[in-house]
Order: sequence, then structure tokens, then C-alpha cells
Amino acid sequence: MRGSWREAAIAESKTWLTTCRNCGAHSNVWAHGAMRSKAHGSQVLRTRFPGCGKFAGHDVRRDQA
Repeated sequence: MRGSWREAAIAESKTWLTTCRNCGAHSNVWAHGAMRSKAHGSQVLRTRFPGCGKFAGHDVRRDQA
């Protein structure tokens, strides 16, 4: 049971997309080493983005595709 919960949380984390406010590049929450499961709404993730290498805010939203 625990493994299935973890796998579901990882899969859901990959559906939350981040957009760097500095360079505009896209990624997902899981790629940043974070987990977002059973969440609602949007948020801002503050981390260093691999694309531009700068520490900045990243808008987080759920991929609707």
C-alpha cells in the first residue's frame, strides 16, 4: 500500500508545472526535488532553476492536458 501511495504522489507531482520568472523555462515540481500531492490552487516555488542558474520565483500550476 505504501509503495502505491508514493508512486501516485510522484506521478501527481510531475503534473504540477513550474515556469521560471527569470528565463521563462518550464519544468515540473518533481524535477526540483519537491512533491505536491492532493494540492489545489497555485503557488510560487523559490529555487534555483537549472535553465538559467538563477535563484528566482517559479509560478506553479497544474497541467490541464
